[in-house]
Amino acid sequence: MNIEIRNRQATKHFSAEACETLLEAALRAGIDVPYGCCVGSCGLCKVRLKTGQVKRQWLEAPGNGAQPKPNDVLLC
Repeated sequence: MNIEIRNRQATKHFSAEACETLLEAALRAGIDVPYGCCVGSCGLCKVRLKTGQVKRQWLEAPGNGAQPKPNDVLLC
């Protein structure tokens, strides 16, 4: 699948395999994305999903926060 990540400075494109997280795919592609724990505990890799779908592995992950917004997802 093809992924696009945008922030204020740039737009980056990369591909992801079904068996890897978006964080793993971004790092494999050499894209510098913020992260801390890689398991959903810290929330540093939280992004806002604009289009498409993401399969969430751990809905209760502490990194999601107490009241997660519907379009916020963790890259990990």
